[in-house]
Amino acid sequence: MLEDANAALVWVRSNIFKSGFVMSLNFVRMLLPSQPGNRRRVPFSRRKALERLREEAACISPIEWLGGRFPPVCITTSKRDFLYEANLNFETRLEEHGVPVDSLVYQWSNPNTEHTWQQDYRFEESQEVYRRLHAFVRQVAGRTTNI
Repeated sequence: MLEDANAALVWVRSNIFKSGFVMSLNFVRMLLPSQPGNRRRVPFSRRKALERLREEAACISPIEWLGGRFPPVCITTSKRDFLYEANLNFETRLEEHGVPVDSLVYQWSNPNTEHTWQQDYRFEESQEVYRRLHAFVRQVAGRTTNI
């Protein structure tokens, strides 16, 4: 269990706190709840506050919650998406836990695949995502589980 938590923290630090990554510490701090009775958040310019923020931020990583009983996952991404590397790392960790993964990864040569591209029905790439997603749900819904 401790090994999984440490792996999750490594993932969070290497992906969320990576230099130039969109999820800056300010963004992460905004997602975390305020401390009871403390309306003003402590700036993380202090070393202790910064380390505490990094520890608390581990909870926003789905990798922290992975295990062998995690449900099958469908991942769609592209090399143009700023979450591309994080998606690949997520897929790797899922596979390490034996979780079934269906992934669709578009190359840089697909211009209609920047972040949130899946939501624009006009793009052929988006239409392919929804075809794959429908097939994924049908496949997963047909599985029997021992829960």
